[in-house]
Amino acid sequence: MACRRGGRSSVRPRRGRGTEFRVHPDESSIFLIFTTGSCREPYAEGTEVFAVDVRRDTRGVVFVLRGDLDFHSAVQLYEAGDKELGTRGDTGAVVVDCSRLTYCDSTGITALLKLYNELSGQGRVLRLAAVPAFLDRLFTLTGLNQIFSLYTDADKALAAHAADHGALAAGTDEPVRPGGENVG
Repeated sequence: MACRRGGRSSVRPRRGRGTEFRVHPDESSIFLIFTTGSCREPYAEGTEVFAVDVRRDTRGVVFVLRGDLDFHSAVQLYEAGDKELGTRGDTGAVVVDCSRLTYCDSTGITALLKLYNELSGQGRVLRLAAVPAFLDRLFTLTGLNQIFSLYTDADKALAAHAADHGALAAGTDEPVRPGGENVG
């Protein structure tokens, strides 16, 4: 299946599968374009099949993402999140380990945002660990690095939750006073 990207010489592909920058003809604007699953062959040769491995311990739950998080695979993250986080009484850490993530399109980012919103509604924090450079750059460009709590590895994210437990504003990493006002 061929993918037509449109535009003429204004299309300037950059590094990373499924992402391109499109520059407006008068050079005044740059648009970040995500290729959806319809423009990529699912699980082409050499591509690792996506999987969500769930690891639970006394500190919380870690979702380890492997392969390409895209249009074809985001449902697996939705299902794992629904299954593991369905109980509202749980207060343990929730960490998404991205160390084995090889690709993420806009549908994958939407899945992460959905998980973030569900946890925020429960007064919990989503912590992302070992975010690959391509995704970190995308988070920086879109401002999502201000939304997500990012850590170098899953153990540091779990430790941060243990250190902060009981002293966080809903969905943020800001300490709160006993009356509920933000300290920061």
